[in-house]
Amino acid sequence: MKNLIRYSFALLAMASFSIGAIAQEDLPSGEVDVIKNFDARLLDAEILRVDPQLPPADTTTKRQTYSIPARTIQVEYLPPAIRPLAMKRQSMEEIYNGFAKLGAGLPNSIFGEAGYGMFSNEKYDWNVYLKHHSANNNKNIENQRFSENEGKIEGTYYFDEGFAVNGRIGYSRDLNYFYGYTQDDRFQDTSFTKDDVQQRFSKFNIGASIFNGVQTVGDVNYSASADFYRLQDNYASRENGFDLNIHLTKWFNEKHPLAVTIRTDFNQLRDTIKKSLNNFFIQPNFTYHSDYFRVKVGVNIATSNDKYSFFPQVEATVPILGSRLAAFVGADGTLSKNTMATLTAINPFLNTRFSPINTKYWDYYGGLKGSISGVEYQAKLGYKQTQDLVLFVPNYDYIAQRIVPYNFNVITDNANIFYIGGSLEATIIDGLSILGAVNSSVYDLETEEDPWGLPSLTINGTIKYLALEGKATVKASLYVENGIPFPTEAGISENQNGLFDISVGGEYRFSEHFGAFIDIYNLSGVKRRRWYNYPTFGINALVGVTARF
Repeated sequence: MKNLIRYSFALLAMASFSIGAIAQEDLPSGEVDVIKNFDARLLDAEILRVDPQLPPADTTTKRQTYSIPARTIQVEYLPPAIRPLAMKRQSMEEIYNGFAKLGAGLPNSIFGEAGYGMFSNEKYDWNVYLKHHSANNNKNIENQRFSENEGKIEGTYYFDEGFAVNGRIGYSRDLNYFYGYTQDDRFQDTSFTKDDVQQRFSKFNIGASIFNGVQTVGDVNYSASADFYRLQDNYASRENGFDLNIHLTKWFNEKHPLAVTIRTDFNQLRDTIKKSLNNFFIQPNFTYHSDYFRVKVGVNIATSNDKYSFFPQVEATVPILGSRLAAFVGADGTLSKNTMATLTAINPFLNTRFSPINTKYWDYYGGLKGSISGVEYQAKLGYKQTQDLVLFVPNYDYIAQRIVPYNFNVITDNANIFYIGGSLEATIIDGLSILGAVNSSVYDLETEEDPWGLPSLTINGTIKYLALEGKATVKASLYVENGIPFPTEAGISENQNGLFDISVGGEYRFSEHFGAFIDIYNLSGVKRRRWYNYPTFGINALVGVTARF
């Protein structure tokens, strides 16, 4: 390799020498005179400074169109492995089919209550219920006593075809005593046995109904029921009642119901003569639900004794702050029947020789309601136009003649009623709940001076606390009512004393099946008189045991 390089350089030198010799042969012969050595110089030049500048920005908007061919990409992946999230299981409270409560107290009081029910494989359910409560304060006020007894059986069977049938039967026997004579000086030297002043109400009732047990294909709910009762007392008054009710509801989009109710309500009261009162109702209505409001529009068409009445069934609800605050306004009305069964439930000292009558009313109302942090509330303001409002006045004809029973008569009057009310239900902390309501009414009567026998103000509230992991329950209740007005024999309006009732109670469960309870009523000891010359028991108490099985 080295020899090759040497030979290459030698050939290159010989070639260069040969080219130089050939070139010199072309020059002219002779002498050459060098006059001046060449001195190359550049002239002074002016420096031109050029500042670079950016070209103007292109602000024009150009729209580019890209055509991307669609292409399906096949991606293969393994399905994810789904694993259940571990959560803490909550222990379910055992369900008991039966319960029993037995107690005794003052004044000479006995209380017993029991029930048992079963539910089997979504095919049928049934239950039975019994109750007894009695008290006797005869040592302090002659014949101040009462006794309440009730028993009923009810059952439902669910057919595979989608409908269900319900049946029920019951009986009650209540004993009250006309002890009002003890507060009247005209009876000061008179004594009566309990049989002389006893009022006994015996009521038998039976009923049946059929309804859809599951959702139907056409989203139509249906029900039909028939109920019959017979009520009688030991003063030869007997009342029969029959109520037939048919109801259909068609749902649109699962939230807009169109409902129709057809009802017949027959009553017959017999003492020395027969008195009947029959009502018939047709009630169509439609309710529209949206995200911003709810509107119900309908009418209640009622007829009684061949006279027709039309009542509105209208209500609109608008949410202002979602479920926290909503405003509502509406109008309603109906025929409200006053019978021996309904009126003796209000006033057990009633003279049952009267004629059943309808109270007709139109109700216009508005208010606010909502739910905030577990607190549900409602405030309502309204106005009622009322015809044949039932009032209760002392039976001074019997009193003047010193005739027992010492009872009350029924009279009626037309009235305009302005009312305001509110309710509250809240769970403050876990286990502590509060429930309360207040109602106030102002009566403008057409003939009578005051609403005899009717309260104008009622306040009630209950506080309940569940402690010791549900083993103990403590509660306290308050009930306030104004003094009830009544007319004297001279026709002057006076008021009974007001009611301020504070009650407390508690229950403790020793085991899963057994416990004990105590209830103390009317701690203030106010012997308030809702009815003229009928003081209440004052302070009274019950103590006993409970069981569940």
